[in-house]
Amino acid sequence: ASQCSQVIQDLRAGGAPPRAVQFNPWLIGERGALISELFGGIAAAVEAMAMPGKPGATGLPAQAAKATAGLVRRYAKHLGAAGKIVSAAKLLIPVAGEAAAGVLQALLESAGDVGEVAERDKQLPEQKAELEEALRALPRRIVVVVDDAERLEPNETLEMLRLVKAVVGLPNVV
Repeated sequence: ASQCSQVIQDLRAGGAPPRAVQFNPWLIGERGALISELFGGIAAAVEAMAMPGKPGATGLPAQAAKATAGLVRRYAKHLGAAGKIVSAAKLLIPVAGEAAAGVLQALLESAGDVGEVAERDKQLPEQKAELEEALRALPRRIVVVVDDAERLEPNETLEMLRLVKAVVGLPNVV
């Protein structure tokens, strides 16, 4: 109830109606696919703000929408790659997996890119800061609606909540 109240309060605070993203984690099982689906929906909502004649179009310049959507997708790929290593730690070290995963996550965030994102020039905190700046400039908020969460298994629910946590702090994303 308190989260619903917060969402309503956040929606009322803005002037223009938000863009809605329906996220249905029940249809998706793997963490990388969850990240891709959630952030892909956010990126599509940003791009739709620049499409004249579409419901919810805001007049956002197409170039700005494309650049912001690209930042969203790049950040999602980076999160997905880091998450694979953290998940591997939990499998390799079953007893201390959670603690090891936390340490690895902190190392990844401070040490930079690994695996498939090793070639990128920006570390996760830098990417997040750049993404936050671009999202702040959006003319409308993006509301992510999580659907069918009650159908998730306990471990899937935890994974979905981790994703929500990654999105909650982003500007103009509710």
